[in-house]
Amino acid sequence: MIEIVEAVPTAPSRTPAQVLANLGSLGSPEAIAAHLAHRGIRGRVSMLSDCPIARYLRAECGPLPDMLVGCAYLFGPGGTSTAQPEPVREFIREFDEGHWPALIDAPEATP
Repeated sequence: MIEIVEAVPTAPSRTPAQVLANLGSLGSPEAIAAHLAHRGIRGRVSMLSDCPIARYLRAECGPLPDMLVGCAYLFGPGGTSTAQPEPVREFIREFDEGHWPALIDAPEATP
């Protein structure tokens, strides 16, 4: 006899705060950029929900629909916020200034 078992969604193994801490532990914006490039993560400049850090967090943690990545904080549902580690802050600032062109996705064309 075959037993049918319903799939139970599992919680992400890591939280956004843990992922940010791990990125911060890389120690520099250069190391973060290299890590993201190695993983194939790119993003859009000045887009709080579509920058490389936001895309990396979704890749590591699963869907995060109410998440916005600011330079200093990660904003989540219900007004929660998590401070960005200093190397992550520096990476975001430098990315938005165009320092990591290999990680920048071209803007989508509008008809």
